[in-house]
Amino acid sequence: MNRLNCPQCGDVLNMNIKYSKLTRCNSCKSTIFLEDDALKNLGKMNLLSDEPSPLKLHQKFRYGKQEYLPIGKIRYAYELGFWEEWFVLDEKQKPYWISVDEGNLILEKSFELPKSEIQRLIKESRLSRTVTIQGKRYRVTERDEGVCQGFDGELPRAIRVGTKLNYLHLSSLEENLHITLEEEDGEYMAYIGSWLDIYEMELNNG
Repeated sequence: MNRLNCPQCGDVLNMNIKYSKLTRCNSCKSTIFLEDDALKNLGKMNLLSDEPSPLKLHQKFRYGKQEYLPIGKIRYAYELGFWEEWFVLDEKQKPYWISVDEGNLILEKSFELPKSEIQRLIKESRLSRTVTIQGKRYRVTERDEGVCQGFDGELPRAIRVGTKLNYLHLSSLEENLHITLEEEDGEYMAYIGSWLDIYEMELNNG
């Protein structure tokens, strides 16, 4: 953890510089973005209400042999309500994302997929269709969009309230793998992972 100071009020910002680019000052609530070692004040962003969740910021949990620390989250609204994307680090400081939607949790990490392929899949894929990604077959299980409502904690990228997130969910036909493809504000992202069983999570929400 590095000690940086908020450019608005001067209070200390405890940012994980290796991964974090966006955080909120605990004192003045300003949104701070770290770019090229310079701190920029992006003003105040929506404060998220404290909704029920199995995860809590800065409270570790264990799954299997691995321990994880949630350090940030983004909330998206969509037709059925909202879901949250939690940015977490494992014991070796490797980054992951956990999607939490109606009690369902998916642990994913970023993986390399050409931008052109992500664009094509998001544009052309239809529900229940089968597609092939890196030699493996996946079924399209969800295709929708959400709108960013805000964030809390620390994130590895800048976000803007009101930005639309177009996404595609795909489930492997051969093993317990899940792929998420996203387009947000002109940026294309691919993640791969698997479902978490909440009953096997050792939570510390005290």
